[in-house]
Formats: sequence, structure tokens, C-alpha cells
Amino acid sequence: ARGARGGAAWFARLKLRCIDEEDGESMGFGTFVRNYDRKCRPVVLRGLAKSTLRGGDRAWDLEGLSSKFADRRVTVMIAGAKLGYTHAGMGFDDYVRYMDTHRDPDPLYLFEHDLPEDLLTRVSTPQLFGEDYLETILSNESKAKGLRYCAVTERQWLVIGPAGAGSRFHVDPHSTSAWNALASGLKLWVFYRSAEPPVTPPGVDVMSEEKDVFGHPLLYASPSASEWFWKYLWPKLQNGGGGNSSSSSRSSSSDQKQQQHRPHEQMDSHEGTERLEWAIQRHGDVVFVPHGWWHC
Repeated sequence: ARGARGGAAWFARLKLRCIDEEDGESMGFGTFVRNYDRKCRPVVLRGLAKSTLRGGDRAWDLEGLSSKFADRRVTVMIAGAKLGYTHAGMGFDDYVRYMDTHRDPDPLYLFEHDLPEDLLTRVSTPQLFGEDYLETILSNESKAKGLRYCAVTERQWLVIGPAGAGSRFHVDPHSTSAWNALASGLKLWVFYRSAEPPVTPPGVDVMSEEKDVFGHPLLYASPSASEWFWKYLWPKLQNGGGGNSSSSSRSSSSDQKQQQHRPHEQMDSHEGTERLEWAIQRHGDVVFVPHGWWHC
């Protein structure tokens, strides 16, 4: 929570755009399609998760989730080489203990798609989004037969992390849109506005000429979330990104403390930051991520 609020303060000082916030409980389907789906714009839908994640808060807190996973192992993402994460298996209760005791600059991030059936039955697609086309495809056995990994068979995920954890900048490889409901805590989102022709966010290196149907690279390298913040936002704040002299003094002190957490030298180029947008997602909110938008 502290990390999310601190990151939001950085974005505010840099005068970067905050994505729209709407009352998700009162918005109608037509309004959503007209203002966000057709325009391919992300939005925070306040309160919408209340009707999406059933069972109450107790069903979705760590104790409730622990009872559902029992002794099952979950997948955690380990920040390693810039090209991507290393995935490892870990007991759910072990991960909960890790969150309470770790001192890692880039914490392990739980990212699991093989979910208990009891948990899946408590999730429903908000009516605001209309028909779930991926569910329609999956229900048609003739079309889904033989599918292994794709947007259809692996499309529902449970994501958990301590303060400071997060994903690298990425764009959906199947060019689908997504919605994310927050069961507890705070989450800071960073978006990179789509463009024609497609462009990549600062710090993301294209590793192959292969592209998806919308022209986004299929193979790219991104720094970890914390590394990206320190390399791309922090220098801009130091170079006149706003604030007064007293806050700049405190920032310099904080910068010295964080040097040990930076695995590489600072990058000089901050070109393209004008396309960055951000949001704070709170407990009970749903964030809509349209296809083609990079996010972390």
C-alpha cells in the first residue's frame, strides 16, 4: 500500500495523466462500450468487484484462500534476467509466510492460473462487459478441442504480492482485453498509451521482428517493475519533475538508500514518457485493460 501511494505521488508530480475513474455499480453497458471499449481506453470501475468476487471479503483474504489451496503448490515469478521472469513452484502457505518476512528488492509475485474449482465458481464476468467471447469459444468443444495454452484455456489468474511486487511492462500476446478485480490492498497501475503504428514503452527492448496481428512485438525484454520505476521515473523527478526544495532534499537522501537495489546503471533516455498514464486500484475496484495497451 505504501509503495502504491508513493508511486502515485511520483506520477502526480510529473503531471502524467491519470486514467478515468467511474462508478462501476451504476454504469450501463452502452456507456461502457461507447466511452471505453470502442475508444480502446482503460478505466477504473469503482466498486464493481463487489458483485464480481462473491463470498465476501473473508473468502478472498489470505486465510480464506489458504483453506482453498490447502497443500497445493502455486506458481511464483522470480525477477531475474531482463528477458523475463523465472517461474518456480511454492506452497501457498509458504508464500504467505514469505510475504511477511522477505527483504527482497524485487519480491516474488504469485501468478497462478490453475485455480481451485471452489474459487472459480465465486467469480463472474461483470454484466457491464457483455458476453464473454472466450467462454463462448471454450464451451464449443469442437473449437476448443486440442487447445493447450492460449487465451481461451488460460485466461483466469490469481495474482498476489507484497508491497513492491509487480509485473514487468507487457502487452497481451493474444490481443485480448482484460479486466482485473482487486480483492484487497492497493495496486498501482502504469499504462503506456497505444499508438499507430505501435510503439514500446521506455525501457522495453524489442528482441525479434515477429509481431502480433496488431503489430506489437512478440519477443521483448522489460526491466522489473521496481527497476523501471527507479530508472525511468526517479531521474525525471531529480531533473525538475516538480516539487519544492525540501522535498527534493528528502528525495536525494532516499535515492542514496536505494542505490543498492539498482542492478544496472541508470538509463539516460526517457523518450516517450508523455504516453504514460497511471491509476490507483483500491479494494473493490475493477480495472479494464483494452487490447494494445502496455501495462505493469
